[in-house]
Amino acid sequence: MLADIADLEQRLEASDGAVRSLLRITAPMESCQSHVAPLVNESLNEHAAIRVGEVADA
Repeated sequence: MLADIADLEQRLEASDGAVRSLLRITAPMESCQSHVAPLVNESLNEHAAIRVGEVADA
């Protein structure tokens, strides 16, 4: 466990602090267009390394 913690600390120290992730959204299309899309666009402007997966109807 201590080795895992040391490994995690090393990776965090080497990190550039950028947010990287895949965002998947499942919601009705109307909600996506009116509520979710503006928030996703704002997040992408702040964190360019975020990728958006398929947007599917719930």
